Amino acid sequence: MKPIYPFARFAYRTLIAPWPPYAVFLIVIGAIGGTVPLLHIYATTHLIDMLMAERARADASSIDLLMPYAPYLGLLIGMMALHWILYYDTFQRYLAAHLNERVVQRFNKTFFWRVFALPLERFEYPEQHDTMTRAYRAINGIHPRGQSQIAAQELYAVQRLISCTTGAITILYALSKVNIAIVLILLIGGLYMMRWSMRHERQFIDIHYDQTARQRQRDYWGRLLTERAHAAEIRLFGLGNYMLSAWRVLNDAMIREIADARRTFTQTLLILLAIMAGLFGLSIALLIDQSSRGTLGIGQFVAMLYAIHHYLFFLHNNGHRITRMQWFFAELRYAYDFMEKEAPPSRSFPTTDATASDAVPEVIFEGVSFAYPGAEKPALSNIDLRIRAGERVALLGENGSGKTTLVKLLLGLYQPTKGRIYIDGRPLDAIDPKTWRTQVAAAFQDYGRYAFRVRENIAFGNLDKRADEAAIQRAARQSAADEMIATLPRGYDTLLGREFETGTDLSGGQWQALALARAYLRDAKILALDEPTSALDALAEVAVYRRFSDLSKGKTVLLISHRLGAARLADRIVFLRRGRVAEVGTHAELIDAKSDYATSYAMQAARYRTEGSRDGE
Repeated sequence: MKPIYPFARFAYRTLIAPWPPYAVFLIVIGAIGGTVPLLHIYATTHLIDMLMAERARADASSIDLLMPYAPYLGLLIGMMALHWILYYDTFQRYLAAHLNERVVQRFNKTFFWRVFALPLERFEYPEQHDTMTRAYRAINGIHPRGQSQIAAQELYAVQRLISCTTGAITILYALSKVNIAIVLILLIGGLYMMRWSMRHERQFIDIHYDQTARQRQRDYWGRLLTERAHAAEIRLFGLGNYMLSAWRVLNDAMIREIADARRTFTQTLLILLAIMAGLFGLSIALLIDQSSRGTLGIGQFVAMLYAIHHYLFFLHNNGHRITRMQWFFAELRYAYDFMEKEAPPSRSFPTTDATASDAVPEVIFEGVSFAYPGAEKPALSNIDLRIRAGERVALLGENGSGKTTLVKLLLGLYQPTKGRIYIDGRPLDAIDPKTWRTQVAAAFQDYGRYAFRVRENIAFGNLDKRADEAAIQRAARQSAADEMIATLPRGYDTLLGREFETGTDLSGGQWQALALARAYLRDAKILALDEPTSALDALAEVAVYRRFSDLSKGKTVLLISHRLGAARLADRIVFLRRGRVAEVGTHAELIDAKSDYATSYAMQAARYRTEGSRDGE
């Protein structure tokens, strides 16, 4: 059995702690609401009995006539007003909205931090995305039966549940004074109805859980059809009908699953409602029998009719609220599983760190292997590699040889599945990741395109320098982005991207130049450049590599490039093949050894000569 206390504590922190007065208000007003039926029965009984017992004098005024009934009339009016307050959302909508804003803000803040704290390799697991989707949906989402899953509505449902439950108990208490058989009939029938309803609602919850992965796939296909990034290619290749058909098939299958469960639910519900109607009729028959025998007054008879009718009303409301809360707390448990159980273990690191020195460290890979989740073969196998302090190393090899993976291991974004990485003799996994990441920088091939201003796109490389205009402009010059920035409408203050109004989009090469500027702004000890000129034109590429020697002074640089000519800028070349180090040496050494690198270099050089001669024609 799952532990209740930790989940209850999480639920309290998530739903109640953001604004405790609202929860107290709901409990108090819910308890008060339970007294309404009893007072209503009392007032109705006495009013009818008084009317049956007394006849007004012909000469009496209206005020004189009403005076004896005034206390009971006032009680009925008060009960009606309280009923409206309890069940017609008067000022509670304002309070609920206020609470919901606080709950969602606090939850999302914690949720985003938890996602940010996840190790990068966790994002390689599809199950991880399903877990995050369920957790986020618990507070922010809507489940397929169309009910908003927001905290305020669920706490309001608690208030309604308290009111209906206490109201039903008071009605059963009043009925017990008249006929205990009616109490047993209504109690047993009501409990069975709620038990059946909860069991069938569990089926919908399980279906919704099982559909999470397909929901993500369906939503992804929907984004392909609607987002700008894929619009041109989808239209060019006529992919719209194919993708829409795939989306429709998946969506129809999911709808059928829900519809089948809903049909079974409805058919059984109709049978149960017929049974409840029979129990209601039996209860009324018992009241009629007592009244006709003179053991039940007319006032009590009418009041008991009201009581039974409202008991069924409360029963219906409780069934609805309990099943809805069942949905919510099932979803909330998914949030608990992610926010609490998936929290990364806390680790302590020394306050003094070897990486805090100004010296550029030596890096050693010792028997390092790494495999992506679900992959049949490791991306890297038994890597033994020494990178000297301040050395410029070119990582070369065919696609999929493990170049980018090796860099991400060095940056601390992935952890080796085997072996260790040492920084000046100290294991990398013993260094505080936050400290280490201040010492390294990278420009990835799949660089980010942030819909922020130009200066922010560069400053993201080192937020401590976001107000340092000179440093930002220097990084732009180093990446050869400064001339492009000068042509933009507002220079460094230009909003980029098409996501927001007034945004200016850039070409792939221009975005890549900003990614390079981000890396240069960090002024890190170790700099990794993954295909840093893949999207640049020839002139921009020449400008970048012309600055390369100056920019790499005093740093350790790892350069990944398919353009083997750039490798001549490196002190040493590491040629990878199928996740292993195949060759290591300088350009001249590998050429003289007639290695695979030499063969690839000759083939690429011949292609460039051929293209050049054609251009000359």
